[in-house]
Amino acid sequence: GIVARELLEGAHPLGASKGKSAVAQILADTLAGPPPTGKSPDPLALLFHRMLSMEPKRRPSALEVADELQRVQIRAALADR
Repeated sequence: GIVARELLEGAHPLGASKGKSAVAQILADTLAGPPPTGKSPDPLALLFHRMLSMEPKRRPSALEVADELQRVQIRAALADR
C-alpha cells in the first residue's frame, strides 16, 4: 500500500520520517487518510486506502488487488471507446 501510494502521489506517505517518527505516524493510523468520498469515488483511491488500513481484515489480498486493478483497466479501456 505504501509503495502504491508513493507511485500514485509521487511522494512517500511518511515523507522524510524515519525510525521512531515513522513508527509513530504508522501507529497514529494516518497513512490511509480519510476514505475517498463523493458520488463516484476514484476506485484506485479506494483500493489504496484499503491497502493502507491498520486493520488486517480490511486490507485486500494480493489477488484482490490484482483483480481490482484489472477492473480499473477494463473500465478505462471501455471509456476510451
